Amino acid sequence: MRPTSSYRMLPLLSCLVLGACGGAATSQGAPDAAMPVDAAMSACAPPEPSLCTPANEGSVIRGVARFDPAHYKPGQDVSLVLYLHHRVVLKAGEAMLGGHPHAFKRYPSVDVSSGQIPFSIDLCELGTAMWSEENCGFNLLAILDEDGSNDLRKGAPALLPQAGELMKMVPLEISCHAASPCLELQLDCVGGEACTTFQPTPMSECRCAASHCPSDDSMCTP
Repeated sequence: MRPTSSYRMLPLLSCLVLGACGGAATSQGAPDAAMPVDAAMSACAPPEPSLCTPANEGSVIRGVARFDPAHYKPGQDVSLVLYLHHRVVLKAGEAMLGGHPHAFKRYPSVDVSSGQIPFSIDLCELGTAMWSEENCGFNLLAILDEDGSNDLRKGAPALLPQAGELMKMVPLEISCHAASPCLELQLDCVGGEACTTFQPTPMSECRCAASHCPSDDSMCTP
């Protein structure tokens, strides 16, 4: 099982869907934080090498997606899709998607029989370092894609979550001064866009941190 990602697709998708070239919500829209995995029971593997330049372990977000395996039929083809979005948005429509897209990763044809899947995604998955110190918070989305609709090779609509599919969105900070996070996500939201619609951070409230990181781009205000 090999994850897939593409650096070239993201700018195109931003143009097509969001017109931007250049707390997870539960079904009721309430924030939901990720739970750190207990070190004694953690299924998180050691962090993979950072893809950032310079390399920094803090760019690697590791986790375990947990869910009810009875949701699926035996032998059903399911993929785990990860989206890492900025909590600052550039277009109003991005607030329904979970934020402004930054990176993605897809694990095709995962085994759902155990009700848990380990995962990892890098801040620099697509080659761009945008640490929270210069860009504020992120939302991490984990979706168990049952019909292939969240495969970005099929175009812009893949950013939209499908009602009925298990997913979770959680807020997080990604700092060059912190260790690689290890998260536990309970994928129990099935409301489609209701699971990802949130109140974004106004651009004017995204303030640059006193401690700096080697970000390739910045959205913060000094």
